[in-house]
Amino acid sequence: MANKKDIYYYASQIFMPIVRKLEPIFPTVKYNLKAANIDVSPEKYLAMIIFVFPITLIAASFFVYFYLFILFPELRPSSNIITFTIPILAAFIASLTAYYYPKTLAEKRRGDIDNSLIFAAIYLSTITRSGFPPQEAFKLLSKFKEYKEIARESGKITKDVEALGIDLPKALSRAIARSPSPQWTEILSGLKSGITTGGDISAYLEEKAHSLIAARRRVVDEYSKRLSTIMQIYIGFVVVGSSLLIVMSTLMSSMGGIPLSQLQFMQYLGVVLGIPLITFIFIMIIKETSPWK
Repeated sequence: MANKKDIYYYASQIFMPIVRKLEPIFPTVKYNLKAANIDVSPEKYLAMIIFVFPITLIAASFFVYFYLFILFPELRPSSNIITFTIPILAAFIASLTAYYYPKTLAEKRRGDIDNSLIFAAIYLSTITRSGFPPQEAFKLLSKFKEYKEIARESGKITKDVEALGIDLPKALSRAIARSPSPQWTEILSGLKSGITTGGDISAYLEEKAHSLIAARRRVVDEYSKRLSTIMQIYIGFVVVGSSLLIVMSTLMSSMGGIPLSQLQFMQYLGVVLGIPLITFIFIMIIKETSPWK
């Protein structure tokens, strides 16, 4: 990995002196990368984020120039501020996206784990109650691909035990360190404690499954009420906001305060960027609040 000359390599060669000044955020980035299963050091990843800014700035500048000055010069605003602002804004958004990508990926893994956790806990409880050792239960669980991330994590635990010769409590500790889900972490910690102290693992898993079912029922009820409120707000924004934009722009045009070409450009931005942006924001809100994300 260290000798591979990819974007991380070149970015670290150029921006490593700047990255070293960002040491206080290393632990957060390191945790997000580990939880997202991205095998890159935090130093190299931060260098890549900085590298994304000038690359996106150049590409966006070329696109804006080609779009507004060659293809559609009639849409070019009278002020050059917008022309210069769009590439800078695009570069800033690209760098922010790269910074939050590991966290977003870790959140997706957490959602996959939490959505399958009830069934996995019931399955593990059933297997261990049947007399199978815990490592065999994880091996069997890893074959159920419909459990997605839990199956992958179970496969890694099995690999640590069988291929690397690590004892199960230590393999569970490694899984806990890379877990993006607090609930999965709690189950693994309870299993580790039960194995170490000789507790009743199957009873513990059965109890956890029942508590997870009750918690999920409460979350779904709350989400259905929240979703209804969000949809009402979204309809208000799109319908009322669009109508208000048309009315205001028409009044401003009739008063002669703004040139017609610039007014058309503002309406074009409102339709092409405004409504999709509002829709995207609401979709992200729904995804972030969803119990199935």
